[in-house]
Amino acid sequence: MKLPPTWLNPDDASRDPSSSLDLFPTGFEAGLRNLPLLAPAGSRLEWMQHATDTSLRLLYKPHGARRADLAARTFSSRDIHTEIFAGFRIAQLPDSAVSAIHYDPFHCVLDTAFASGTRGRIDLLASADENAFALASSTPLTVVITPRERFTIEDGCLWERFEDRGEEIISFVLFTSLAANRFRRLRNGSVVLQFFGDECLIFGAEDSPVQLRRLRACFAPPQLKSFEAANEAVLGSLLALGAPTLRDASFQQVADINRRILLSGFDLGGACNSGFNREYNLVWHRDGGLASAEFAAAGNPELARRWASLSVSHPSSRMGSDGQPRPFYSQLLGTRWCKDEEDGWYFAVLSAHAHWRVTGDAALIEPRSLDLLLGGLDTLLTDTYLPSGTDHPAAGLFHCSARCEMMLPSDPNQGNDVVNGRYHERPTDVFHFHGKPVARLWSLYINTLNWQGLKMLAALLRLAPSQHRTAEADRLEALAASLESAILERFRQSDGSWLAERLELADGTHHEVSLADAEMWEMNWALALPPFLFHPELTVPATKKLVEHYTAAERRCYSPWPLQAALLSEFQDTATADAMLGQMVADALTIDDPRFPLQAAMPERGGCTVTREWPAWRPTLFCAAPFLRALSANLLAPLPFGLAARSGQLAEGLERFVYHGCEITVTTTGAGPEVGALTLNGIPINGTLQLPESLLRRGELNTLAITRAATPPGPRLHRSDALLRAIQTTPDKGVSLILDFPVAGTLVWQGDTAGLTASNAGGSPVKLDFVVVPGTRDLAVAQRPAGLLHLTVGP
Repeated sequence: MKLPPTWLNPDDASRDPSSSLDLFPTGFEAGLRNLPLLAPAGSRLEWMQHATDTSLRLLYKPHGARRADLAARTFSSRDIHTEIFAGFRIAQLPDSAVSAIHYDPFHCVLDTAFASGTRGRIDLLASADENAFALASSTPLTVVITPRERFTIEDGCLWERFEDRGEEIISFVLFTSLAANRFRRLRNGSVVLQFFGDECLIFGAEDSPVQLRRLRACFAPPQLKSFEAANEAVLGSLLALGAPTLRDASFQQVADINRRILLSGFDLGGACNSGFNREYNLVWHRDGGLASAEFAAAGNPELARRWASLSVSHPSSRMGSDGQPRPFYSQLLGTRWCKDEEDGWYFAVLSAHAHWRVTGDAALIEPRSLDLLLGGLDTLLTDTYLPSGTDHPAAGLFHCSARCEMMLPSDPNQGNDVVNGRYHERPTDVFHFHGKPVARLWSLYINTLNWQGLKMLAALLRLAPSQHRTAEADRLEALAASLESAILERFRQSDGSWLAERLELADGTHHEVSLADAEMWEMNWALALPPFLFHPELTVPATKKLVEHYTAAERRCYSPWPLQAALLSEFQDTATADAMLGQMVADALTIDDPRFPLQAAMPERGGCTVTREWPAWRPTLFCAAPFLRALSANLLAPLPFGLAARSGQLAEGLERFVYHGCEITVTTTGAGPEVGALTLNGIPINGTLQLPESLLRRGELNTLAITRAATPPGPRLHRSDALLRAIQTTPDKGVSLILDFPVAGTLVWQGDTAGLTASNAGGSPVKLDFVVVPGTRDLAVAQRPAGLLHLTVGP
């Protein structure tokens, strides 16, 4: 029986079906050097350079950009992929002939230098809005393309119709003509095309002959310049939003290419390819939620628009005691074939919150979406929450089933990785404590995330257009307050340090794990993930210690690293923050990963040795987006319900930063570490760095002008967890601020508080209990309940 190409392991150079049958062909791309490219309409291309030739592998998602169901958007995910050609090779292009690779996610350029002395250039492009790729060369190239069964041959077009898992798919190759490209057909059914100069091949897949006819008209004649021009026209309108102007050319280079990478990594239908390497070809709540929310916080709404609805509307499920499935946001979207990683719920709520915050669109705070998120919370409460009121060491906390991606020995699926189906019993695949099985684990990570999720969802319930879910919001906020108390009691130590985890072993004993000894990713994320800050007076010094610890160990995780840099920058440690971001830039430009030469693409980590078995894992969207947010936060810091002006030294300006239905362009003048003067649309703003909502023009371009200075001009609001509804300035009464807290939150004041007074919505005085944030010059924190708060600082 002839095996379909899907079941052939592309890592096996022999291509012999009798020896290459592998039920789960994941792993890495097979080339000595590899370029993975994504066309956001749904296709994936792997360019793999071998010792004797170059091969291409193309995967397809039917209707991935058009159909609303999740299956279309994850059709070619990991081991269930569909390859559209049985083979695609460039016969006379060995790896030694490629002298340099200039990476861009939409347009890679390869310099060639052949043994004969001939030099040339190859262009490899991914379409920004079609299921198509383009290949051009200044020197002659010979390609050999093998269909799955048999091509239909037309002048200028090869195509094949086939079916896979009930989907009709049309593969195609567009070229100049049979004569111009010296078409030949081999006995095994493969075809040969030759081309060079101003010619190019355009190839890909579509879902019907009608779509193929449309593409043939769109790309007639197939030319590199017109393909590239169409691409840049699409990308230009998307990249114009939230564009930073940076002082350092290296920062600008890395920022520019990673902004393009983010637009490439999310399908137009919403699915997130969190890394371009084959090993990352799954759709994670964590990766897509963080990348889209952080790109939105950097002023660009595109990924939140693509992703948020897909994430919220596609939980997986857990079986209840009554035998009925319950919504559960786990590791992957919409499938039970994933690990029980309970942080998926937080990232789904974060996606809904980010979508509302950046677009102002209430589509994801309508009843169906809110009910799904509430259902996911109820599953967590039923399965993982230990109520307070007992003497258990973890009373009042949520436990988790995994330590990052390591399952506990008590996991019912242990021994079988339900993500890829491989069976294993290696001790490294599960979490033991000093060799002893762990029965349950309560982490600072999962509990601070759930605290954030409760606050976000309570706020969204209160902000919902129907305004009839106040009781549910109150329930969630009460639970958040209880969880906050439990976190402080169970994880905060008397010496000011934090515990990372509380463990219950299978023998019934309990143990504590410090931050320094904990899982590196989760503990760095635990205190820095957005949008709220968990007690800044505690979080800021703890974050500094974490950064110092992992810097000394030369272990850098480039997803939490920029989040931590942004946090330190918020609280005046800009020198450390800027140095952290500078290290990310240096590693992006200099990490030597010969197998994946994607220079300037953000790696997953730094301070480590890159090997063939342990590559740099880049580009990673969940690292690139926080990096971009940290750069834009130099001038415009995202808050849970607003924005605040900053005077960072890395950025000079921001273009068309999108927030809640308006666009803001930021300009800067002067020098110094502080915001000296601030005007919004020509109106001076005093007494606050948070932007008043009443001065923002919805649907229009706003201009924010920042004048840097050596010292602050006077006392002012630095940030808050509220909407700053309005500001009033009078000569006799000074500045009055009207803050609206959707949920209980924090406000941070800068400078003297002697002239500061506060009152509630009824005008009654409110006492503000400030706590100094250690290590900062003049910042203080006050906890406030939900509702209106009026602040007045005298003239």
